[in-house]
Amino acid sequence: MDLQILEHRVRVLSLARRGLWLYTHPLLKLLLLPRRSRCKFFSLTETPEDYTIMLDEEGFKAVTQGLFIQCLAHVNSSPAPCRGCHRNSLDKITAKTRQMEKEAKELFRSYLTHQGLLVSDLRRLCDEAVQWFPTENITDQPKVVMLQELYRTLVHMKDALENIGKQQQVLSTPGAALLDKLQNTQWAVRGLLSNTGCALCLEGVSPNSRHTPERPAATNAFQQKIDGCKVLRNWQKFLEKLARGSVKKALQALRDQRKRRKGTKRKEGSSRS
Repeated sequence: MDLQILEHRVRVLSLARRGLWLYTHPLLKLLLLPRRSRCKFFSLTETPEDYTIMLDEEGFKAVTQGLFIQCLAHVNSSPAPCRGCHRNSLDKITAKTRQMEKEAKELFRSYLTHQGLLVSDLRRLCDEAVQWFPTENITDQPKVVMLQELYRTLVHMKDALENIGKQQQVLSTPGAALLDKLQNTQWAVRGLLSNTGCALCLEGVSPNSRHTPERPAATNAFQQKIDGCKVLRNWQKFLEKLARGSVKKALQALRDQRKRRKGTKRKEGSSRS
């Protein structure tokens, strides 16, 4: 009897308890409609800290479809560049950015309300620029440069959100809606960061997250509130620029497509005559 070892690929997702709701719908589809996903291996384990999901490639596709995120960890028997990255990563970035723009407005409003910063004099302090946010609209840059700037910004935003979340665990009352919004934004940023890394990988470019010197951490509660407010306000403006730029490019691409079609029809008409 010959023993043959076949190539096998297992995806591993590690999910925080607060992030499990993001996967409720696709997980139910896997459990109740396994034939549609063609998933042959699926395991869900609860640990004291989080949930661990193990599934095969078909199951991974079913879980991540529509979520705009990639796996947090994976096990490969034959690793390769950009393994696990989808060819439409750039499309997912555009779609997710538009969705996150609305969520950023809600998060900023919730932050102002919970921190008592709705007064106009205090509200104006939030408009002060944060050093690591781009000053110009990065969608005006060439694609690779834009993706590198987006990746760098997302790395800083991920760290900033973690810091704000820790501060709000002390400043906010337990169970406050703001805490859930901050957690959801952290998951969304991580997902967008993953797809941006994939888009860069598919372009043959390594992510570049240049270090930006950070200002000393605030020691009093009021300054912590203001610093968090500045980050969330700049994040909102950053996403607004991204959304506007992506819409502008989409419209330009549509116009170019129409021009090409008209040109093709004219050539066909002239050739017939």
